Amino acid sequence: MTATAAAPSAATSGGRGKRVWPWVALVAGLLVVAVVAGAPNQRGRQYDPTSNDVLGTKALVELVRSYGTDVDITDVQPPADADIAIAFPGAVPVDREAALRSWVSRGNTLVVADPRSGLTPYGRESNRFTGVLVSPTLGQGDCDIAALRDAKTLKLGDEAETVLGARRFPVPPGGQRCFTNVPGEDAPSDEGQAAIVAVAEGRGTIVSVGTPDIFVNSLLAANDNAVVAVDLLAPQPGKRVAFLQRPPGATPDPSLSTLLSTGVKLALLQLLLAFVVYLFVRGRRLGKPVLEPQLVQIPGSELVSAVGNLLQQTKSPDRAATILRADVRRRLCERLGLPSGAAPDVIAGSVEARAGIERASSLSLLADGPCPSEAALLDLAAGLDDLRRQVLGGA
Repeated sequence: MTATAAAPSAATSGGRGKRVWPWVALVAGLLVVAVVAGAPNQRGRQYDPTSNDVLGTKALVELVRSYGTDVDITDVQPPADADIAIAFPGAVPVDREAALRSWVSRGNTLVVADPRSGLTPYGRESNRFTGVLVSPTLGQGDCDIAALRDAKTLKLGDEAETVLGARRFPVPPGGQRCFTNVPGEDAPSDEGQAAIVAVAEGRGTIVSVGTPDIFVNSLLAANDNAVVAVDLLAPQPGKRVAFLQRPPGATPDPSLSTLLSTGVKLALLQLLLAFVVYLFVRGRRLGKPVLEPQLVQIPGSELVSAVGNLLQQTKSPDRAATILRADVRRRLCERLGLPSGAAPDVIAGSVEARAGIERASSLSLLADGPCPSEAALLDLAAGLDDLRRQVLGGA
């Protein structure tokens, strides 16, 4: 009995396993496909030597390798076994610049593709705008770097807006230069600047490049960018090239906030506080919104008293009637958008168009005329009050 009872449980377990395994195999297969298919199209950060993105530099790595050069991607600075090294923006911390200069002085070459690096002729003067380029192409001009004489033009970007960070460097005494001409200039820059400057450092050379974008995947094949890349990084077979990466845990480069003095920071804080106080003062409300005054509605029982007081003051029904008509005409003109001195027939026509009251009826009340008695005055007051209520809605 026990074996017979256990058999269905085993069969059920085996059936469930058979149903689950195909799904497990499918998920595993999809993961393998994703890893294998995704590997050739890796996308990384800007100037990443393993990235196929438009701003990556994997094409540069493959180009250099195709000329028999051994390429190493390393975060060791200076590189242990390399003849040439290239550094893109942000790769070299400030505290490693001196070590790299010492490495260069032992007979090595460092290509600095970072216009703001402290290793360029400008040093760390990142706020200087001298030599900034806005042209998407640059001509060779007066070139005394023998290795680059086969390259005639550089492509810096697709359009002017994309090259605002490119620049030409001043040439220090004893330095060499290449790519000095902006299209439209008949001669080299009067300031003696160049987009590529080579400066001797001991037995080695530091080559400063005015923009790293000539080495990215999307521009490497444009104009003579690839020629410059090969001339600088693969001058002859058997060389070893290191693509420098920022060392983990490196000291951050100084930011703008660290360069500001305490006094400047306090002044900026005071300006911010003053602006906040100004917004508070200008934006506050001193109480609830003020409502517009409304016309006082006089009940019918008070109308008689008001007319009686008016009659007592004027001592004449005609005079009281004229005052009542003028007051009602003024209020109707304000409500109907008519000039304050509009004629009674104009007001009556507008009342007929707006409230549907016959023109002759309202004109008889609004037009000045004799009022022979106090009883006629009361009838006129009642008629004007009714007309006012119908047109002004009781207001």
